[in-house]
Amino acid sequence: MTDTIQTPADTAADEATEVVQAEEFLYLDPADIIIGTNVRTDLRADHKEFRKSIKERGVLEAVTVYRNEDGQYVLLRGQRRTVTAAEVGTPTGLIPARVVPQPADADRIGDQMVENIHRAGMREAEIVAGVEQLALLGVSAAQIAKRTSIDRPTVNAALAVTKADQSRNRLDSGDLTLEEAAIFAEFEHDPEAVERLENAKRWRRSLAHEAQRLRDEAAEREADAAEVERLRAEGLPVLSAEDVEEADEVLRIERLVTEDGEPLPEEEWPNVPGARVHVVKEWVYPEDEYDEESEDGDESEDEDYEPAEPYQQYVPVWVVTDLAASGLRRRGFSGSTTTDSSDEGEREEEAEARREERRRVIANNKAWASAETVRREWLATFVARKTAPKG
Repeated sequence: MTDTIQTPADTAADEATEVVQAEEFLYLDPADIIIGTNVRTDLRADHKEFRKSIKERGVLEAVTVYRNEDGQYVLLRGQRRTVTAAEVGTPTGLIPARVVPQPADADRIGDQMVENIHRAGMREAEIVAGVEQLALLGVSAAQIAKRTSIDRPTVNAALAVTKADQSRNRLDSGDLTLEEAAIFAEFEHDPEAVERLENAKRWRRSLAHEAQRLRDEAAEREADAAEVERLRAEGLPVLSAEDVEEADEVLRIERLVTEDGEPLPEEEWPNVPGARVHVVKEWVYPEDEYDEESEDGDESEDEDYEPAEPYQQYVPVWVVTDLAASGLRRRGFSGSTTTDSSDEGEREEEAEARREERRRVIANNKAWASAETVRREWLATFVARKTAPKG
């Protein structure tokens, strides 16, 4: 008779086989699972996208349970998935579960801590790669958001980054967040815009505000170009924005005089050699339409009165870009006394100071308008939240 010698390795293999054989895989109603003791107390079960994913796609990763002495299933791992599934439901009403032998308390606590401490979420670069793969399969942005339970702005940002190599490389290297990369991707074709964004990031200014200013400026340039084309269609010799930028000087004919020192009649401006039209925008401040007679009338009408808001309008201005060729000269340039020239110079300096102040006000108004757009978008997102922010 031959005796079989049991080695330590054989013993370990047998024990492992017993454990594997003892495990089961089945589908359970999450409401029937007893939530056992867990080191994790904050389930973050109010996460909108997570709840949406469970409701629409179910629990994709099996939870771990054991069977107690009464034959009931007690949860070991997967508390957040189980609780959420019980609250919002799943497409089948069931969740996948792996049934294991009941562990010792020390093993249970250790495993629960390892599961939560060392679990790493997807990097943003990996999210972009996944979104790109779905898009290449023909899945729409809306369907990507639904299938992955990623909010639509994040999906849109990821799709934008997939089309911009430089921004994507910087996201991959960790130089930019996904939100930042999406902004840079939008302007990657414009080196000057990218430089402005770089400066904003370097000095820790809001990239969202700087991006909105760039969008507003682009829209303004587009509107300006459309007005130039409209006036050209009417037969006017209109300067483009590029023409104005390249010109050595752009002088309003209304501020020039003839060799005799006389202002040129307006009807003759188009006949000046080299005369062109420069389209400018000027602020219009509507006159207060307050009716003085209402002082004796109904006071409630006065309370409802709101003054009209100032607005900008396009104004075609006749100019010359070559003063010598025009046959005109600046006011006070010749034929006047030194005192007259000095007075004229002072008046011109005052006028230029006023124009500079108006330009400053316009620039501030534009910056405020761009910031207002960002604030409204943020407020709309904030109001749409279903839960209050922490703190």
